[in-house]
Amino acid sequence: MQLKVGFFLQRSLLDNVGCIIRPYELIRHLEQLGVEVHAFSPIDRSKRVSEGLYIHRVPTLLPSLEITKNIYRCVFKIAKSEFLAPSFFFREKSLKQFAKWLSRNTLPLLIKEKLDLVQGEQEIPAMALLMMKEELKIPVVTDLLDLWVEEEILANRVKVGDIAYNSLRRFTKELLAKSDLILVGNNIVKRHVMATYEVESNKLIISPNAGAIRQEKRIKRNKKLRVIYAGTFERYEYVDLFIESIPYIRKEIPGIEILIAGRGPDRNRLHRLAASIGEENSLIGSLPRKRIFRLFTVCDIGVIPTKKYYATPIKIFDYLSVGLPVVSIKGMWWSKIVEENKVGATVEFNPKSFAKGVVSLLMDRNIDEYSKNARRLVTQKYNWHNVAKDLIRVYEKLV
Repeated sequence: MQLKVGFFLQRSLLDNVGCIIRPYELIRHLEQLGVEVHAFSPIDRSKRVSEGLYIHRVPTLLPSLEITKNIYRCVFKIAKSEFLAPSFFFREKSLKQFAKWLSRNTLPLLIKEKLDLVQGEQEIPAMALLMMKEELKIPVVTDLLDLWVEEEILANRVKVGDIAYNSLRRFTKELLAKSDLILVGNNIVKRHVMATYEVESNKLIISPNAGAIRQEKRIKRNKKLRVIYAGTFERYEYVDLFIESIPYIRKEIPGIEILIAGRGPDRNRLHRLAASIGEENSLIGSLPRKRIFRLFTVCDIGVIPTKKYYATPIKIFDYLSVGLPVVSIKGMWWSKIVEENKVGATVEFNPKSFAKGVVSLLMDRNIDEYSKNARRLVTQKYNWHNVAKDLIRVYEKLV
């Protein structure tokens, strides 16, 4: 009997942002493996994408889809503001009101499709599903993946012990207690959730991020060297560390091309920092993913300066999927992956060390071997096909 799974999203499946790439890839690969997938979103048009994939627009009280999208953009801007988020968004009542608003008019759609289970992508959509759990009478999976409270602390939007911090903690604890199953990115997150929120180990399933098996690959070149960062502009990504390392890199390799692609709440601060050292042209803005991957193929290495040690960043697997060796920080969850599989270098967290790591990797005569190792690692292990296969086994046990 074909498994029928619902995904509840608070953003469009077409968004070019990290938090939607995971559900997009999971949905795509689950459908390829024979699962009938139904995606529910307030800001996507209803349509049948293929024989096994359906998108349903959740109706709202707003008069048009465009108005709904505009309101969502405003809400997300508030949620990313260091000044507005703690006072207006990160309050338990506000979060539950948003979840309730998301769940409104969704129940009939979910019941109509006769799903085997439904999965909430991130905390608020998952809470919306839990508000309908008694009527749905099917398991609810929360795709937590990351640590929301800790991420907001690193982003400087929440401080330990303040009202916003305690609100997020209470909201998360209730969410995890009521969920039938919780997906997390790695063992570090799993242990933290068990210790902090008193969740039993058997409710927590490790389901990491991964990369797609791609036709594109890094082109061996003898011309100008290129280094790229592609990702979110958040404080916890520490793109400023990479920018501060650029003068040291240029001192050793004067003609190198530096590319920094992305968007996010830290954009203005990073632009000012880049301008202060004459590197404003290195920031090339946000690009569609297809264009980013074409750009990867003509670069030599990708960088991951973040110190968010518990994360499972998609960008590392994006780099590796096209054979792009990486430079990242020591002591992160993925550091062992880089070191043990010889797909790049890990360095200490300071601009000089980061620059040294970049220069050393670029000058390493084995860089083409690193490139082959990178593609092989994604092709054989860290790919969305494997993640989806593992998830199907988890789903089948749950239902």
